[in-house]
Amino acid sequence: MKISNFDIASLSNALSKDKPTVVKFMNPTCHLCTGLAPIYANIANEFSSEFEFAKINVRQFPKVAKVFKIEGVPDLFVVKKNYVKQIPYPPDELIDDVSGYSKQYIVDYLYKILAELNDLEE
Repeated sequence: MKISNFDIASLSNALSKDKPTVVKFMNPTCHLCTGLAPIYANIANEFSSEFEFAKINVRQFPKVAKVFKIEGVPDLFVVKKNYVKQIPYPPDELIDDVSGYSKQYIVDYLYKILAELNDLEE
């Protein structure tokens, strides 16, 4: 599964699509961001039929980070037409020292989002 590098135009495009996109807000010099990269790639492979996956560098696009109220990285959001949802940072007992997020935490949250999106479409 390809993880797209987003800019402002591609993020705007994702906000108008019917298929949801998981967006990782990141900084290439961030330890937790680089720790999350292999987990994010693995999840992108597992969920490629349900979601598109992208990342956006907050250093290159600080205005986007401000619009999304990004206070720290990595930060994960799911976006699609008329829908924006943050995957919150996990509680202390679920924090992974390498990436901040554990794979299982993200997977569980993506299933919750899929259920929520299905409910919204009914």
